[in-house]
Amino acid sequence: MQHNTEIGRLVGSDGIIANLYRCGCEDTLQLNTDGRWQFGSLMVAIFCDFNQHCTMHKQGRLDSGFWSSIEHNIKFYISRPGVMAWWQTQPFAMDASFTKYVDALISLGKRDKRISRSTHNGPIA
Repeated sequence: MQHNTEIGRLVGSDGIIANLYRCGCEDTLQLNTDGRWQFGSLMVAIFCDFNQHCTMHKQGRLDSGFWSSIEHNIKFYISRPGVMAWWQTQPFAMDASFTKYVDALISLGKRDKRISRSTHNGPIA
């Protein structure tokens, strides 16, 4: 669970890594091949922590308030276009139930965006 703390320190103290992180979250296609691998490494560390927290939550070993903040952070990350693109193409295996959970959040987010667009911009074609 130390990865996110360490990543926060790394991104917060290194302008080059901060730029890579920001650009990757926006659109991984902004990054060169090495940059995409670096960004992917950051995401693997973050999502491995999320996976561990999710498992602990399901086992009843994680405070519900803390889980709520973790879930908020997962939703934030997967709402970033570059992170979503990474998630959908990343080759690393996460726990099957965590993968299903994240995929369900992505589907829910896409549905909510369609509802939001249809409410504000007329019907969807």
